Amino acid sequence: MHWQQKIPYLIGRPIGISFINGQGTSGVLCSSS
Repeated sequence: MHWQQKIPYLIGRPIGISFINGQGTSGVLCSSS
């Protein structure tokens, strides 16, 4: 399972993204944007 598949599911859960990715929400949002 790729992390990109989890983005749509956790898009409304910044804490979940930050916890799973370990980089923080800002890093994830910048990458996906």
